[in-house]
Amino acid sequence: MLQMLEDALIEHVHTKPLLPSQLIRYREVQVPDGGSRPLWRGCLFGGWYVYQQKNEVHNNSGIEIYYQTDMQSTHDNMLLELFCQIISEPCFNTLRTKEQLGYIVFSGPRRANGVQGLRFIIQSEKPPHYLEGRVEAFLVSMEAAVQEMSDEAFNKHVQALAIRRLDKPKKLSAECAKYWGEIISQQYHFDRDNTEVSYLKTLTKENIMTFYRERLTVEAPKRHKVSVHVLSREMDSCPIVAEFPAQNDVNLAPAPSLPQPTLVQDMTEFKRSLPLFPLVKPHINFMAAKL
Repeated sequence: MLQMLEDALIEHVHTKPLLPSQLIRYREVQVPDGGSRPLWRGCLFGGWYVYQQKNEVHNNSGIEIYYQTDMQSTHDNMLLELFCQIISEPCFNTLRTKEQLGYIVFSGPRRANGVQGLRFIIQSEKPPHYLEGRVEAFLVSMEAAVQEMSDEAFNKHVQALAIRRLDKPKKLSAECAKYWGEIISQQYHFDRDNTEVSYLKTLTKENIMTFYRERLTVEAPKRHKVSVHVLSREMDSCPIVAEFPAQNDVNLAPAPSLPQPTLVQDMTEFKRSLPLFPLVKPHINFMAAKL
């Protein structure tokens, strides 16, 4: 069927492939590091940028925190996904069940235009700067959790992620979306699951700890963080970083001391001022094919 369609387009419509310069691909902005910022607590910390917007309709506040890690590659994809697998259940159990921050509590990878990172999304009655502190406190707690994790528990996370990645789509639409995503991104890695799962099984707990310390800790030099604060309609303003008691509950881990971020006034202008990541090289070079 595909060959018939291709023949019809070439023979009757005289279709020609687009030139490489005509293939438009969007590039992701690169969150700046802390290279031009002063030392904080004796070290050079990664960039942190905050954008605030008021919700004129609902009483709830919300926050999305994005830790931009790196471009997509087999190595970085599996580090990010395995870390997200490890923190998924503790994140929900801690922030939603125990601390009851709100009905919506989410953590997971975010990918766009070949660039990825870890993100948290919370909808809550509590102010955004408090939610910010609780997410940071949770991340601090995960360092000890991963360090003290047994090899058996770590391997269970690896196996769980491998099973999920290799699970065949239950619907044709899901399988179509999977392959269409490779086409839209122009990466064309149609055997990605098998390739990445094979690499996943080589990762160690030390790899995860290195990833965490380089990208996610408050002092990490390669930490690139963007926070979006949505203020409740009942709030006229909200501090970006402030000391906020942990609900007077001594059982809650204290939030770490945070540096002062850069406040973004105009998101469009902010993005226009940033450098762009290069494009991820496609797994298959279709430009070599000739019609």
